[in-house]
Amino acid sequence: MTDVVIRALDASDADLFDTLPDPLGAREGHRLTRHRPDWKRVALRDGRVVARGAWWGGPDDTEPVNLNWFDVAEGEEEAGAALLRSAPGRWNWN
Repeated sequence: MTDVVIRALDASDADLFDTLPDPLGAREGHRLTRHRPDWKRVALRDGRVVARGAWWGGPDDTEPVNLNWFDVAEGEEEAGAALLRSAPGRWNWN
């Protein structure tokens, strides 16, 4: 198995977040939620998204106030843990 790569997203690649399958329909529940691209992270293995997280904050917040979305592909729990350790702002659990 290849190493996992954790990436913060930006406006140019924010759609990468939506490439992980969504079997539970979470995307619909977040349809109206706006996440800042730079507060989104993905974990990639072999170029495929295996975990993702999105932190949320209000328009005037300088750092996120909560973890609003987090999911992990089956068998990729370690990638999910690595993604959480890369969290923005005070959410960084290193």
